[in-house]
Amino acid sequence: MKAGATPELSKSWWSKNKSKRLKSTGLGQVLGAYEAERKKWTKAVASGAHAFQIEPIHEAMTALLSTDLPKAVAKAIAACDPKKQKETLDALKKYDSVFRKELAALKKEFADREKMLKTARANLRSRADKLKADLAKRGEDAKKIEQTADKAEAALDKLVNRILHEQAGGKPDAAKALAKQADDEVGKIEALVVQVGRIHDEARKAVMGWPYEPGTLFEPSADPYRKFADDLNISVQGIGSVLSTVEYALEQANVAQQEIYRILRGAADTTKIHTEAFRKALIRAQKAITDGEVNLKRSRAIIAKASGDIQAVRSISDPAELRKALKQLANTLTLVSKGLKTGKRRIEQGRSALLRDVKGFPVAMQKDPQFADLRDQARNVMDIMDDDLKAFTAEGNKLRTLATDLKAAATASASAG
Repeated sequence: MKAGATPELSKSWWSKNKSKRLKSTGLGQVLGAYEAERKKWTKAVASGAHAFQIEPIHEAMTALLSTDLPKAVAKAIAACDPKKQKETLDALKKYDSVFRKELAALKKEFADREKMLKTARANLRSRADKLKADLAKRGEDAKKIEQTADKAEAALDKLVNRILHEQAGGKPDAAKALAKQADDEVGKIEALVVQVGRIHDEARKAVMGWPYEPGTLFEPSADPYRKFADDLNISVQGIGSVLSTVEYALEQANVAQQEIYRILRGAADTTKIHTEAFRKALIRAQKAITDGEVNLKRSRAIIAKASGDIQAVRSISDPAELRKALKQLANTLTLVSKGLKTGKRRIEQGRSALLRDVKGFPVAMQKDPQFADLRDQARNVMDIMDDDLKAFTAEGNKLRTLATDLKAAATASASAG
């Protein structure tokens, strides 16, 4: 070995430069192990690996530099003859500085990877939040279109009855004019199907473009990542469900359109038309019940919980925590109030619509025994709606009581402060 040589973290360097008379010390083997880990590290970093992915390599290299290599060097130093292997001994003594320098560089490299991971997670979280908001907006747009399709389908059903009435009353021109309106309603639903289809396609593409990196890149645990991925699919499925509903509405609209053509030709089965229209009116009313009861059930559960929360708030001694809790409860009660109003309004609208539909049917249908079952169903639906409206009123009264209790708690807090 040349005098003054600086040692390298290389098995081949040690093998080539050590004293040929020095017996085996195991240093070469440990240097080889370090070289292997360093190659893994270099390859992983070059591939863009994140800190959590190369942490095992970092730990192995750190252990080698801090423990295994210094022990092997100490063993080699002890094996050297100070006179005959002076150059080798001098080089071995310099390894301590090499190890410290390598450890410092390794620490910095890993810190840089951790910083990159933090940035990557923040960027991915931001993208996730934006995608979630985007899908929520698309879902809302799809639901609005579904509601528009429902209205168009209901308008079409009423037009069928009016056309039937005008045709039977000897007013074919009036019936044809209404048929033109019916064609327009069918055209509206066709356009709505295209709109929802586009929303669904865009949502699917947005989710397909989501970066499915390892879950631990999303959070320290993979569970939130998997849940988010599931939520994405559920959102798309929800829009797909709306698409199916609107497509079915178009199918029904086409059936109604064919029925209109038969009415104009005098070939329609009027009993069948009225029965189908009555059935659809009941379906719309039952959907209103379902929509309204979703709000009722959710609001009832929150109100029940809020009652206990208000009592718990009174035991909070820290003024800042108390104000925070009171504000959260106030926001909760405000949201519940809106939910109750929305659900109640949906039931009321459904009830009014059913009454209008029933009154719009021929008097004979309203009394004819063959329609008795449909009339019984209508009465049962009306009874359910009336019970739901009473339930909404009862929950509204509970909410007002809670609001009074919350106000009293807030007043007591202000006095104590």
